[in-house]
Amino acid sequence: MRMTDKYFLVNNKVCFRAEIIGNSSGTFDHIVRIRDVWGSYFDSVYFQPQKSFRSIQENKYRKREETFFDYSKNLARVVSENDTTEMVKISPNVQDIVSGYYFLRLQNYVGLKKNDTLRLNGIFEDSFYNFKILYLGKTRIKTKFGKTNCFIISPIMPENNLFRGKNPIKMWISDDKNRIPVKVEAELILGSVELDLIKHANLKYPLAFE
Repeated sequence: MRMTDKYFLVNNKVCFRAEIIGNSSGTFDHIVRIRDVWGSYFDSVYFQPQKSFRSIQENKYRKREETFFDYSKNLARVVSENDTTEMVKISPNVQDIVSGYYFLRLQNYVGLKKNDTLRLNGIFEDSFYNFKILYLGKTRIKTKFGKTNCFIISPIMPENNLFRGKNPIKMWISDDKNRIPVKVEAELILGSVELDLIKHANLKYPLAFE
């Protein structure tokens, strides 16, 4: 995951741009070649997405689309690479898959118990969902930078053509003031993807690694 160090003006809102990039590597790359990019432009005050995009390359499967948000009409316009357009009814507090993570960083996990759920209104592909985010507790994991305590969350995903399994996505969020993604695991139709923190910069607080 990466965020650019400059701002963008989208829908007359000053926005961050963030991306999640997933690439297969090593021997697995010869079996299932994955080159996925999920991105979002979300405003710097309310973390509300103004535009999102994704580029999916998994072996021969290809998918490209952009989503444009119009909060004056509570609609999202989803445009695919072949110029087909879908209009999706949304709520004012909707999140996409990338901005949703930054929204979840703001939540208070301290008082939660294992298997408690958080609510998040989200858009995925060309549909609007009331997502449930399952809290799976805390754990201590080993990273490139040392060991650290993390909260574990998992969105309860609707039926789709990309992910498989009961809890196909798990995210480990650092239990410190930064709340950065330390690790992500995803079970895709074509295989598994694991994202690990390998680099960080410009954080507001020191990381709590030992």
